[in-house]
Amino acid sequence: MVDAVVLFEKIALDAGRDIYARVAGVRAIATLAEPNYSAELWAKLNCSAHAIEQRLLAELLEEACPNVHNVEHLLKSLEVIDCDKRKSDFYSLRNAMDDFICKVTINNNVEVLNKLIDGLDRLFRCKPFINDEYCKVSANHAWLISYAALMLEKMIESKCESVFSQRALSVLISIAQVKSSWGHSGYNDYEDSLGELIPEWPELNDALYWETLYQARTSYEKVGNGGAELWGVASHNSFWVIDENSYTRLLKSISNLECEEEQLAALSTVIDLYWWTNKPKKMLDDLKVAAQTNSSLQGLMQVRLGPTLTEISDTQRRLYASRKRQEVVEKKNSSNGKSG
Repeated sequence: MVDAVVLFEKIALDAGRDIYARVAGVRAIATLAEPNYSAELWAKLNCSAHAIEQRLLAELLEEACPNVHNVEHLLKSLEVIDCDKRKSDFYSLRNAMDDFICKVTINNNVEVLNKLIDGLDRLFRCKPFINDEYCKVSANHAWLISYAALMLEKMIESKCESVFSQRALSVLISIAQVKSSWGHSGYNDYEDSLGELIPEWPELNDALYWETLYQARTSYEKVGNGGAELWGVASHNSFWVIDENSYTRLLKSISNLECEEEQLAALSTVIDLYWWTNKPKKMLDDLKVAAQTNSSLQGLMQVRLGPTLTEISDTQRRLYASRKRQEVVEKKNSSNGKSG
């Protein structure tokens, strides 16, 4: 038996052999040897001078248990694999990926999910991108985006706190960009519910909003653009929602932001909402109060709404002053609580 397994391993590792013989070798090892033997074979294939073939990876995945070690092997394979979407082998790989991801559950595989999300985020950041401005997602790895969406749906539905990680938020942004990318078919085969799930979780909705803004700001700092341009990019294709029920959360956070570009972008978010919702008076009053934070925000209000609409009343000034006093008291109480 041992001699047979060694022979099958040699066949599977021989890049000069016919692909069907190599697949048969992998299948025989999965049947005859211990499970860890297949994992060791996978590691050897990843270390080969030749990138692993689609059909071989599909065969390995079909028999693999969803554990951290196998995820590491999978990510290493995906990093170098050359996917030919015209071949039937690619569809075999996709089916194997579907089955592997379906095996991963929140109850006993959170670590595996986190490992997969972290690895996919790194792959999605590899150049060349689908679009250098509006879809900065790897053109070579975008076919994996639907699997990322499926995993994140599981995490959100289970209220898994790991979804607040920077990696998970970044992948959510990538999914939204690919989903809205004109002419890109990598997402067409999967209908997600992220657009419904995320707004229903206010903390996640807002965290995704700020991460989207942060990524846009990081990109725009390289070309020296300001808050208005920043908001234009940040609002392009997203799962987060700022509406009549949630905009006050955004306005209240402005005075606590240290970055002026983010303050301007946040205010622009609500100004856009103001126009889209037929200019409700209460929203305008809330905007005026929030703009008192600094002169740049007041200037943006003047540009976007005009001097007549942005004129602030004494009542609104008193409201702003009252809110500032309340913030000071809350910070003092919070500080006392930590020291105690």
